Amino acid sequence: MIDKTKPIAALFDLDGVVIDTESQYSVIWKQICKEYLGDESIAEKVKGNTLVHIYEEFFYGIKEKLPEITKKLRAFEAEIKMEYIPGIKDFLAELRAAGIKTAVVTSSSSDKMKNVFRNHPEFPALFDTILTAEMFAKSKPAPDPYLLGAH
Repeated sequence: MIDKTKPIAALFDLDGVVIDTESQYSVIWKQICKEYLGDESIAEKVKGNTLVHIYEEFFYGIKEKLPEITKKLRAFEAEIKMEYIPGIKDFLAELRAAGIKTAVVTSSSSDKMKNVFRNHPEFPALFDTILTAEMFAKSKPAPDPYLLGAH
């Protein structure tokens, strides 16, 4: 039983939690890391981080290549399959029916979210708040994104 005397909210990551894109991102990041860094295993370390953080942490030695990498990522995101995780829409409806606030807290950019909205025009109505990478200073795993979402 939910204790409704306290504020309750459910915060969700986007990729791999609401939208089934995780495996697709693994492929593109492996390609990029192999091509530009010579090590595809780095792809596992970039998950859940903002692009700014990824570039600062892993691609700092090849700053001149960042526009090229960004262009590849944007082209990929424009074509990516954005299917919902099975059952997520029903779960969100149950939370809403129970009066529980919901938020997406993602390291994805607002540009990527435009692609999500284009594929799923109903998406914004599924959540009370959608937070993107531009809205917080520190990327996950820092708590900043989720603290903002809880606020």
